[in-house]
Amino acid sequence: SHPRTERAIAYRERARAYRERARFARAYRERTESVQRACESVQRARETRESVQRACESVQRERESVQRERESVQRAHESEREHARAYRERARDKKTSNEKR
Repeated sequence: SHPRTERAIAYRERARAYRERARFARAYRERTESVQRACESVQRARETRESVQRACESVQRERESVQRERESVQRAHESEREHARAYRERARDKKTSNEKR
């Protein structure tokens, strides 16, 4: 076999091996990037879920606070009505005791 032919065959063989390695490297890089994107997507989903969770908890606290405020206002109204009733009764009692005299 001619040395020039052997060199050409060896060159083609090396070129083919190089292209093969490049193809593997590209496929590996693409898989790595794909996994990376999937991880980032999962992370964003987790952050969104946690953010929604915090918002829900905040709304819940606000609702409870409003409920406590409403109960407090109700108690204040009941207390006012009680005072007014007691005042009317005292006034009536005073009036009847004055009339008895």
